[in-house]
Amino acid sequence: MKKFEKTFVDFVLKNGLLKIDNPESFYFQLSNLSSTGKNLISIGNAYAETINQRFGSDFNLIIGIKDSDLSIAGATAMQLDVLFNHDVRFVEHQARTSLVTGEMPKHHDRAVVVADSTVTDDDIAQAINQLRVINLFKVLGVVKCFNLSPSTAIPIITNSDILSRLKEIQSRAVKK
Repeated sequence: MKKFEKTFVDFVLKNGLLKIDNPESFYFQLSNLSSTGKNLISIGNAYAETINQRFGSDFNLIIGIKDSDLSIAGATAMQLDVLFNHDVRFVEHQARTSLVTGEMPKHHDRAVVVADSTVTDDDIAQAINQLRVINLFKVLGVVKCFNLSPSTAIPIITNSDILSRLKEIQSRAVKK
């Protein structure tokens, strides 16, 4: 597991954002997180690191599909600039209401989509189709915190990453 992935798992666990029903079933909701600057930086770091590793700087727009009030796209855009000197525009689409905020996609934009893990692939497809009515743009990929169900999205962390980190933390606690 990469350092930023381990940091993100620790952040998720520390803030109580993860409920584990059994080793195969995780529930994760960013809306349980208070909207503080420090929390948004942590979320933005994880998304920005994942996007940079996967896509480099060959895009100019972040599209956030969200199911909560947190600005994942805004946090990601900020941290892309801070960490990688990559200044991008962003737009957010509220999955349940179709409310759109931010700068709309322009013709020939190259976009990366970011979403909370509770946002479904259908929500993402619907949002992209609604935004494409305005202008044609290319989606390079989708990044989520992690996938709750089979998905085409790229997860920041996987279920096995979470289980591995939990075992590591538990083994340290037993040694103490």
